[in-house]
Amino acid sequence: MALGVEPITGKPYKPTTQGKNERFHQTLFRYLDKRPLAADLTELQTQIDAFDHIYNTHGPIRAYQAASHP
Repeated sequence: MALGVEPITGKPYKPTTQGKNERFHQTLFRYLDKRPLAADLTELQTQIDAFDHIYNTHGPIRAYQAASHP
C-alpha cells in the first residue's frame, strides 16, 4: 500500500471469480514472457499498459467473432 498498490481478492464463496482472475494473470504472464525482460518498473508498466490495451480492445472481440462466424 505504501507504493500505491491496492490488493484485490476474489469475492468470498465465488470460486468462478477467482478462476477468471487466475486466467487473466496467466494470459498476462504469457504475454510478458514473449517480450524482452523489462529493465525497470517504468518499462514493465509500459509493457503491462500495452497488454491492457490489447486485452481490452482486441481479445474478447476476436473470441466472439470466431465463435459467432465459423
